[in-house]
Amino acid sequence: MRLGTIVVGMDFNEPSLTAARWTAETLAPDAELILVHSIEIREPPAFLRSLLPPYDQVVAAARDEAERTARGIARSFGLESVRLVISVGRPAETISHVARESNADLIVVGERSHRRTMPSVLGSTADQLVRCAPTPVLLARDLPDGPPEHILAPVDEHDIALEVMAWADYMRERFDSALTVLYALRPGLYGGVRGERSEMGARRTETLVREAATNWIEERLARAGVDTERASIDIRIGEPAFEIVDAAEHLTSALIVMGSRSARAISPALLGGVATAVLHGASHPVLVIPGGPCAPTLEGSGDTPDVDETE
Repeated sequence: MRLGTIVVGMDFNEPSLTAARWTAETLAPDAELILVHSIEIREPPAFLRSLLPPYDQVVAAARDEAERTARGIARSFGLESVRLVISVGRPAETISHVARESNADLIVVGERSHRRTMPSVLGSTADQLVRCAPTPVLLARDLPDGPPEHILAPVDEHDIALEVMAWADYMRERFDSALTVLYALRPGLYGGVRGERSEMGARRTETLVREAATNWIEERLARAGVDTERASIDIRIGEPAFEIVDAAEHLTSALIVMGSRSARAISPALLGGVATAVLHGASHPVLVIPGGPCAPTLEGSGDTPDVDETE
């Protein structure tokens, strides 16, 4: 587990600038940062082309302006290990391409909008990235002034739980934070395992369920190489997404570390309902650990982005 190379998506708006600055100053001051900016200019309709500058000229001007802006941002960080990548194409495709080519350890993107409406909660770039990225993606929303005080790691019984725990413990150690591993048992399932209808029997069964879940987490923590003495365990009965968001809201400064399912499935909810709901509802930064390989390309033709890289 390391943070040697980090790709930061930049659209020059305040959320992406805040995310880049927090990454450089707090998350990984010693990492190599690759600032990636994509120029997405669609060719105008044919009947307007005679009235507008040539497309190539518009792109060249936009590229020059983006490079000047990006260099100014890099200088403001005062770091030697900052690379700039200016591209023409869709941002998510370019960021994924750069992360793959550079063997990046992490992708960081800021949230464009803080409104909690589903169409705008992530924005198209961040939404595509957390669905289909070659490496973990940090959605840097509502960042703390310094390191997060708590790491919240929701897990379930899938194999990705081990990697989530390892990443969460890595962040705990990096930030000297508290770590809580959360498991939420859906109420329908819990009701199905109740062997007795009496209140006393239900309480006894709930105790057994919580003990079994705690033992399962402790065993997984050990397999992930995490010291169980350094992790708190929170077992909840309820809908997982609600319980995750609720747990995070009760922490003063939290980073949520959670897994996603494989993005190969053709489904409106490629992340799975729980991850999508948490990304939609949480008011904390969320680090998404990919749980499987991506589809070969994101939305679009799949052509290699037109990338210019400068030191």
